[in-house]
Amino acid sequence: MNGTATEQLPLPTAPDANGFGYKTAVAIDAPEMTVDITATLFKDGVVVKTDTYQATDYAKRYNDSYEAADSALEDGTPYLIGKINGSTNWNAADPRFKLTENPENTDEYVIQNVALTAGDQIKVAKYYEATESYGMYPDGTGNEYTIEQNGVYNIYFKKNADVDTDGWHYGKFFVETVSTDNAAYQNNLLPTLLQSTVNYGAKAQTYFNVNTEELADNEISVKGFFPEVTQDMINARLGDNETRARFADTIFADYGLRYRGASLVMNADTKIKIYFNVVDEAIFNEYKDSFTFNGEAVAPTFNGTLVSFDLDGIAAANLAVRYTLANTKGTASLTYSALDYATTCMTLQDSEPELYELAQALYWYNVYADAYFKNAV
Repeated sequence: MNGTATEQLPLPTAPDANGFGYKTAVAIDAPEMTVDITATLFKDGVVVKTDTYQATDYAKRYNDSYEAADSALEDGTPYLIGKINGSTNWNAADPRFKLTENPENTDEYVIQNVALTAGDQIKVAKYYEATESYGMYPDGTGNEYTIEQNGVYNIYFKKNADVDTDGWHYGKFFVETVSTDNAAYQNNLLPTLLQSTVNYGAKAQTYFNVNTEELADNEISVKGFFPEVTQDMINARLGDNETRARFADTIFADYGLRYRGASLVMNADTKIKIYFNVVDEAIFNEYKDSFTFNGEAVAPTFNGTLVSFDLDGIAAANLAVRYTLANTKGTASLTYSALDYATTCMTLQDSEPELYELAQALYWYNVYADAYFKNAV
């Protein structure tokens, strides 16, 4: 797709109602008014873990301080901010990462049992409502605390004074390791991954108009907080600042093709479909049996006046990975990832808001799946 409503190719296939990267099931116990959410996670087609959570578990996970995603931030309250769980962009204050008064030491704030990913960069920031600004601790740049290993951590922050004690980062906050056991890290991150999954599922159901009376996140009383995604955030996750211009319509002219666009099929895993018009049938016939996608031979699929090359089985953690479509008889090639598709949706907020929101959800789904499976054993 080329990024405008008139040229856009639709996502061609409705999602698997039980899919979206891993299976989820929601059961309501009416007498007790509890909500059980069963998540069965897959990696490369293999069941990794099955767990059941209740909505109340989410509140506990966030120290009973988390409210709805649109809740106002609290004036003068400290939050853990930074590049968290593999995000390549500094997040704004997020209700999930609010520090609360430490019941064991009233001079401190604390956030407990937070899953952080190797490479995360963090600070503590106080939010000031009057100016909608933050006081950063420590102030300045280049003094972030970098997490060295996937794990579960407690973060302590003094209320009114610096701490002249070894281990306190610039005298501002202390990072306590609870566990670097991979299972503990994953178990602690799983609620957020589950939230991002059902958020993605609900947005896909809405866009495709599939089973909308039972959206994936309907029965989850504590929903995820997923800030607005910007083009810069996608660029950073993809590792470059390339734009749609790199998909020039002449890129496969040597093969008798003109690039038309790309779309996604969203099932338990994701499929990329890259579309072309055949502009010279004789040349195309010479090359059509020599295409590869991600290094594997791929046959063209014909759809009316279009031809596509498809790559299936892309896991949630790999949605930012660019895969190469090439031809063994030629030199022209192009690379594409599912998040490149999200890039084409960034201009559609007004014209196609449901597709825009689905692309936003796709980003966070990838961020947390990648963090969850990173360095998994």
